[in-house]
Amino acid sequence: MFIKKVIKTDKKTKRQYVYYRLCESYRIKDSVRHRNLINLGDLKELPDPESKKALADSIEALLKGERALFKGLIDDKVSRLAQSFYSILINRGIVSKRQPEVAERIKEEDWQEVNIDSIRDDESREIGAEWLCKQAIDQLGIAAELRRLGWAKNNNKWINTALIQLISRMVYPASEHETEQWLKINSGVCELFELPWNKASRHQLNRASRMLYKDKEMIEEYLSVKTNELFDIEDKLFICDLTNTYFEGKKTSSEIACYGRGKEKCNDAKIAALAVVVNQVGFIKHSKLYKGNIRDSKTLTELAKGISSNTLLTGRKPVIVMDARFISEDNLKALKEEGYDYVCVSSADMKKYKEMETEEGEIRIKDNRDNPIYLKLIKDEDCRDNYLYVRSDNNRAKEEAMLGRFEEGLMAIREGISKKGGTKKVEKVYERIGRLKEKFPSVHRAFAIEVKEQGGMAVGIEWRTIKKSRDAGIYFIRTSLTIQKEAALWDIYNTIREVEATFRCLKTDFKIRPIHHQHDINSVSHLTVGVMCYQIVQSIRYKLKQKGIHHDWQNIVRIMNSQKAVTISFEINDGSRIHIRKCSEPVKEVQEIYNALGFKDRPYRRRKFVLPETEKLLL
Repeated sequence: MFIKKVIKTDKKTKRQYVYYRLCESYRIKDSVRHRNLINLGDLKELPDPESKKALADSIEALLKGERALFKGLIDDKVSRLAQSFYSILINRGIVSKRQPEVAERIKEEDWQEVNIDSIRDDESREIGAEWLCKQAIDQLGIAAELRRLGWAKNNNKWINTALIQLISRMVYPASEHETEQWLKINSGVCELFELPWNKASRHQLNRASRMLYKDKEMIEEYLSVKTNELFDIEDKLFICDLTNTYFEGKKTSSEIACYGRGKEKCNDAKIAALAVVVNQVGFIKHSKLYKGNIRDSKTLTELAKGISSNTLLTGRKPVIVMDARFISEDNLKALKEEGYDYVCVSSADMKKYKEMETEEGEIRIKDNRDNPIYLKLIKDEDCRDNYLYVRSDNNRAKEEAMLGRFEEGLMAIREGISKKGGTKKVEKVYERIGRLKEKFPSVHRAFAIEVKEQGGMAVGIEWRTIKKSRDAGIYFIRTSLTIQKEAALWDIYNTIREVEATFRCLKTDFKIRPIHHQHDINSVSHLTVGVMCYQIVQSIRYKLKQKGIHHDWQNIVRIMNSQKAVTISFEINDGSRIHIRKCSEPVKEVQEIYNALGFKDRPYRRRKFVLPETEKLLL
């Protein structure tokens, strides 16, 4: 509330009159407005602006059922006028009376004389993001599931430690050693479990991770079913994909770390492969860790069996969406035997096909970046599946640009052979060609390269373009579904973006790579914790998206970290020291997130304890 000065001029006498109004601000979308509540008159009793501001603050405090912090410093005139205008507001029904519980709280207020110089802030810790994650964990019922699995020993010690580990990874993804320091110095997460800050050691966090891995299958199955029930989701699509994570160190005794073709192109580091299956809204239904040199196509059958065991299917089985790396005729046959339909990129070039009879010809749509895509349903004469012909001018331009850059690399090698001081030794020339192929793995097969040599020295290099069975920018989507609309099949295939977002979240937000652990049990536990954290975070982001909040997880943590827990202490007139532990008021953005999720905005309002003078001296 605020007091507004109004100047009126008498049209006849031209004399000016000054009076004041009590106004209240309010917001409509992005604009701030104000409304007049009552006229206050000329307020001659309060000549200075400070006293008028004190009057507005006092009226607002009375309406909220509060009292000013320094009661004795308020002017009697201000207090009397505030009480008078407060009565007018109530009697006229301009504002409603304060609630009974507010009045009761006022009666119970604890007033003390405080030594201002003794006020101190201690133990300021982040609490917002931790409290958000704790409530999401409670909503999913993870603690109850761990009790069902036999974790309820030592007064729930290991349940609490496991939940602290999960929250820590979500808010501050780091090694167990770093996490231990973060818990002791920065975070208030231990408060949420009523544990001392120095009790969660890295050894306990490591052991909790191993225990979670031991029950991984049961927990994963529980979360798969729980998220469907909690958010009323029917699994219509399953998206399969595989990613790599690499290790630091030699890992000579590891059974899962081995050299392979990693997507991070860390060819000097051993890797492991993580396969996941997510549904159409991004919740993980099944995950499994493989050796780093596993081929994607060898994992599909096992993933399909894992899906069936982790999901309650009440009707038709979901459609499985995957990319070309999973495709083999044996895999597709196995999926059909399990009762699954599929949508995938065809791994083979279509050499002969015919267009299907549809009402429309080739249709034009746009992708998420507003680039044109041309689609047409076609039929392979030698296969019972249906195909979608896809032509992208943007992809064609990319492929042609890569072909041009590859050819420029070949021309540079030729120039090195011909000029003085250039690379001429045959083995070195072949090394340069190999590095160029490694740089452009998708286009080098379009060239036939021949190096001419004489006496161990290269004297020339020739190349020619091999005619491909399809033009640049064209590929085919294969499906066992019977679909008559091109756009519908295209939309189904594009749900593969969900699994790409899943991997991006696992790698960026939960730091599943690189893995620094030297023992396999700790490595797989590290990945298990990351996958479980993803499930919890996805439950938060799924609800926020439904409310129109589309922040990524790192941005949510940044916003929530603005809420702190702090201990305020001060001396009172009898020499005792009062300590009050409070959570800060959530700022607007934090409150919006709490409201969207239906969560409480703080774990506690206030905790108070008094340290007598005698005990204070002993300290």
